[in-house]
Amino acid sequence: MTASASTAPRAESSGSMSDAGLTEHLRDAIRLNRARRAGYRRRGGLRADLLSRALVAAERALLPAAWLLDRDAARHPVPVLRAELVDMAVAPPAHRPIPPVILSGAEDHTGPSQIASPRAGVGDTRSIGAILLAITRGEALASVSDRLSARIAEERRRERAVGRRRALTIHLLESARLSAARAADYARRTDGATLALSRRLVLGHLALVPFARGLDRLAAPVHDRGVGLFVNDVPPIPEP
Repeated sequence: MTASASTAPRAESSGSMSDAGLTEHLRDAIRLNRARRAGYRRRGGLRADLLSRALVAAERALLPAAWLLDRDAARHPVPVLRAELVDMAVAPPAHRPIPPVILSGAEDHTGPSQIASPRAGVGDTRSIGAILLAITRGEALASVSDRLSARIAEERRRERAVGRRRALTIHLLESARLSAARAADYARRTDGATLALSRRLVLGHLALVPFARGLDRLAAPVHDRGVGLFVNDVPPIPEP
């Protein structure tokens, strides 16, 4: 169920939710990924090392934007942004083995050539683009949350269809969905003052999806070795 002006949201903080802002959340993620890199390299090879470095570089590049968002969020009397951040401490342990994705139903025949096709996921990008366009045109974020739920379900279906994990992609979509679902309640409590910030948060997450999708694809050979790069490096995002 999506949040709305007449629907009370779930508790805004819990043992797994972070009390810090986005800047500190990113710094926690950077520290975690750096600490895990050597182990991933031992078990996943040079590819795992390079992909871990790419993720950390992206997180570092986002710090200035995160600081600006934190500054904006601090002006409001509601925990917009902060309450949607899950503590990195609850991410699964790096050494947790990941089993292969179980292929599903009629698409179990998908072969390696199809998995590696450079055109795989073109439809996904267009779908994300459609959601971005809907946001910029002013679609209610509660409706956007519903769109994102459908997108997440499709991503999970494709995971099973081709046997490839999409951990970073799904993490961003789930984070965007949580922000979108809670936006209406925050707006109601602030006479609409938080709505622009909520839209920026959702747009920002979705703008990063193509990059995350690329990292997920490149990590496939690492995942084939049972190494949980990315899969174990993101905390679980609660459903709205």
